[in-house]
Amino acid sequence: SLDKIEFIHSNFLSIERLEFNKLISGFLIDRQEILENVLISLNKKKKEFPRVRASILVSSRLYKLLTSEPYDIEYCFLSFLRSYLLEIRKSEKVPRNHFLPRPGYDGFFISMEPREIEADEKCLKIAKIIFLNRNQTLQRSLLKSRGLLGIGKKELKRVLEERLPKFLSMKVFELDTQDILEICKRLGDVIDKKS
Repeated sequence: SLDKIEFIHSNFLSIERLEFNKLISGFLIDRQEILENVLISLNKKKKEFPRVRASILVSSRLYKLLTSEPYDIEYCFLSFLRSYLLEIRKSEKVPRNHFLPRPGYDGFFISMEPREIEADEKCLKIAKIIFLNRNQTLQRSLLKSRGLLGIGKKELKRVLEERLPKFLSMKVFELDTQDILEICKRLGDVIDKKS
């Protein structure tokens, strides 16, 4: 019900008090950061609500990003989150003329259920950094983002060559969920020292 949904600046959704077996949003989500936060929060609520399932309305652009697979040029952090944390149970296209005011794109109504996995915060941080340069090789992407990792260029290059030799020449959008989880596992202790 709408009294359980909190809108902030009319385009952000707080889901702390929401009953997750109900509709999350009656409005069209068209910002990637909002959808990322909703997906992560859904996963965190899995312990509290074991049979949690949520339905949301997203723009066609976000739906394409959400459902992209490795080797798709649209494959991004949002795609990784979906494959790592959630299972899409059902999706249905909603034409743009069903909205008031009418947006410039269609929407998709999707029903999702969190996987039986607890999100690793460190892994999510590393994965988000990896996807900042998704058209680059993994090595180049991490070297460009080394400031966010808190590691010097020479040290990071050494760590990457020691721990991730088979992944370094792959482009980020070629890495599947298991590859990214493996990369996060191998880099986790290095990031811990710097955090």
